[in-house]
Amino acid sequence: MPEPLSPRLDGWPERERVASGRIGRIVLAYVLATGAAALVRTLGLIAEESWTRGFGRLVGDNGIASLALVPAATALVAFFAAAPFVTAFVVWAEGRALRSGVAHVAAGAVVGLVTQTLVALLTGTFAALPTGVVVLSSFAGAIGGWIYWLIAVRSAPPPPQADRPWTI
Repeated sequence: MPEPLSPRLDGWPERERVASGRIGRIVLAYVLATGAAALVRTLGLIAEESWTRGFGRLVGDNGIASLALVPAATALVAFFAAAPFVTAFVVWAEGRALRSGVAHVAAGAVVGLVTQTLVALLTGTFAALPTGVVVLSSFAGAIGGWIYWLIAVRSAPPPPQADRPWTI
């Protein structure tokens, strides 16, 4: 007759799978949220530019390839510029088991605003930062926060029971 598992190891594989799955889900969600935020920001800039100058002139001046290159470059910059702020929020939210969609959307809006400000400070364009770009960056961050919440929080497996600690 097999020996029963010790109480310390009882259920260990299930908890380990949940913890490791959360980390992968968090990283994937951050990558997709950054891409979504960059796409929203780029579409907003295209809409604003098309409104003032016309879409044909926008494409004529920048080329059709810019419609693909600008979101990719924006996502790359946003990925690295927002990483410290997102990491701080994710650690705080995961530590408190915060699963509120409103909190993640609000945090995304704040991170979008702070990231835009940081990039403007580093590039020396802070004084010339239009209000529309700030609002657009905050909106794009909110969309990124929502995408992150959908992937990493809402559809995530439940955490282990409170009486059983996480294992990594």
